[in-house]
Formats: sequence, structure tokens, C-alpha cells
Amino acid sequence: MISNDIEYRQTKDTLEQLEGALVELKNKLADKDAELFKVFAADYIKDINRLRQEVDEYTGLALVENK
Repeated sequence: MISNDIEYRQTKDTLEQLEGALVELKNKLADKDAELFKVFAADYIKDINRLRQEVDEYTGLALVENK
């Protein structure tokens, strides 16, 4: 859970790195073997979604969307 602006920036950096790795994996694998891409991408996607949720909670977006 993000508790301050420093952690927020670190989380955003990590999110950007994970998204970049996912794009790289997609570019290398998705067209050749879509099922293998799904398998390899699963952990990246799980982490990306978790971090996005943390960002949404910290920024207040989750509060607005849940009402």
C-alpha cells in the first residue's frame, strides 16, 4: 500500500518498468505463440493490476469510481 508521495513515485516507476517488459514480451512472442505469451504475461499482468489499484487508491480515483 502506498502511504506517501515517495512511495507513489516509486510505484509509478515500477509500473512503467513492468508495462515496458510486457510490451517487449508481446513484441517478441504474441504473434508467434499467443498461448505462450498469455502464460508468460500472467505474472506481469497480475503485478500491473495490483500496482494500478494501489495508485488508484492513493490518488483517490478508487474513491470516486466506487461511489
